[in-house]
Amino acid sequence: MADKLSILFEIFVVSQKARVLLSEAMSESPLTPTEYAVYSLVYDTGRITPTDMAARMGLPVTTLLDHIHEMEARGHTRRFPNPDDGRSYLISLNGAGLATHREAAGHFRQAMSRLLDHLDADETEIRRALVSLGSAAEAALSHLRDSLTRSGNAR
Repeated sequence: MADKLSILFEIFVVSQKARVLLSEAMSESPLTPTEYAVYSLVYDTGRITPTDMAARMGLPVTTLLDHIHEMEARGHTRRFPNPDDGRSYLISLNGAGLATHREAAGHFRQAMSRLLDHLDADETEIRRALVSLGSAAEAALSHLRDSLTRSGNAR
């Protein structure tokens, strides 16, 4: 009976199914689903620091920097000095990056449209629940790390 499985199990399953849906819908896209997510965050924010991107996406900064380096190697970004921190920088998509994002968005929209066609709940409520789950997971991770640190079992 599914009610006996944990919320974390259900999150895992949904994540796997969404990954497959996006992978198949974006198989002919110029960007992978992960790359599209990174480009979309830059697109949505206009300009953003790598640290803010990593925090927003729940990725290690080093992983996010790998994505940024790939975007730069493709010639898809612009760098700007960060006025709030001279050691950091802001990135944005340039014309080529915007064009690539736009092309990939068509593939993404195909997956999104099909998902919404089969959704039997209110999208706004689901979004709210997902944000709440993300916040809870972040708080739980912080608590777990604090507990491990106090007990001397930190990695």
